[in-house]
Amino acid sequence: MEVEQYIEKDFNIGGISIHDVDCFLQDKGYAVGRIFKYKLGAKEREKWPADPFAKIHICETIVRKDSKTSHFVVMLEDGMILDPATKFTNLSDYYAVYNIAGIYKAR
Repeated sequence: MEVEQYIEKDFNIGGISIHDVDCFLQDKGYAVGRIFKYKLGAKEREKWPADPFAKIHICETIVRKDSKTSHFVVMLEDGMILDPATKFTNLSDYYAVYNIAGIYKAR
């Protein structure tokens, strides 16, 4: 897997962070537009999870209340979720969504 080779980490111990994801995508010629559940001043967005705003997104989620780590999933522009670990079809199916990143070709 390309990400695993790119990021020097022991994936048996832990996963990747949003910083890892953003750096990987930047090095591959993509830009990231990331939004969070909370706006400046710790004000929660009126609608969360937000509607899709790019052709493809990477979303950081919590699968269940008792999950010990976050979990990245892909969301397409029509809102369809691609997640090989669950059968979830919508971001609202997850216990929590921390952030949503729109991915854009930069060069």
